[in-house]
Amino acid sequence: MNSNTKKINDKLILSKKKAVLLFICYQSLLYFLYIQTNLLDSEALKGQSILDKYTIWESLFMIVLIGPLVEEFVFRCVLFKLLANLNIFFTLVISSALWAILHFTDNAIVPIMLFFLGWILGVLRIQTNSMFYPFILHALNNAFFIFFLTVIA
Repeated sequence: MNSNTKKINDKLILSKKKAVLLFICYQSLLYFLYIQTNLLDSEALKGQSILDKYTIWESLFMIVLIGPLVEEFVFRCVLFKLLANLNIFFTLVISSALWAILHFTDNAIVPIMLFFLGWILGVLRIQTNSMFYPFILHALNNAFFIFFLTVIA
């Protein structure tokens, strides 16, 4: 990696602390959008249909444990290894974009927001060289969604 690429990457990669703070801001924005607008009503309805179909424990198991485990393994482990020859910026863009596309719905806001969440998770993967932090934040994100649907909505 040449020095110019390293400088660009250093500017685009956040510290672990900043990535976690950005995650908190992301969650706050989601909370605001769910409560104060109808922009995410379609997502809340889809989530509610899952909760209506399965018990809360089955939903928690699938959405908070299995989903993040599989997705983090595929997008922040396997895909990162496949893209190892690219610089960090392009690895983050491609993995975040593909992850957002996987979650594509009729609501255009969702993939945009998930792109940024994917970026945060990717940064944590790079900064920690571990799957632990991305998995935990991904699971927390999904748990907050279930909490919202069961307690707040």
